[in-house]
Amino acid sequence: MDLDRACFRRASRPADDLSYGWGSQSQWRTSFPRFYADEAGLHLNWDGAIDIGEDPPHRPAGRLEDEVPLDERRELLLHRCFVRPALPLDEDDRFPYNDRLSLTTAEWPMNPDAIVRTQRPE
Repeated sequence: MDLDRACFRRASRPADDLSYGWGSQSQWRTSFPRFYADEAGLHLNWDGAIDIGEDPPHRPAGRLEDEVPLDERRELLLHRCFVRPALPLDEDDRFPYNDRLSLTTAEWPMNPDAIVRTQRPE
């Protein structure tokens, strides 16, 4: 078994990570995504610049609007892959690494009441 590839394995679903495919030391040179839980809820990619809990998401100055539907961005961030039966045609061309989301529960389909509005400390 290729141990370098084993941590990215998902049964019959492609997985993607910023550290994969850039050389043997790339995992040590990419930023570490912080996914954690506390009394406020579950925080997915806490350091992401775009809070996709808001509709429409607040974008930092100078960022272009993302054409990807918000429900697909949330699904990809929560599951790290698509779980819907009809996959988007451009499923391999997504970049969820700038998105962040906080939830009270990780149920799917996502209940809009589960989204927690939080302010990230700067």
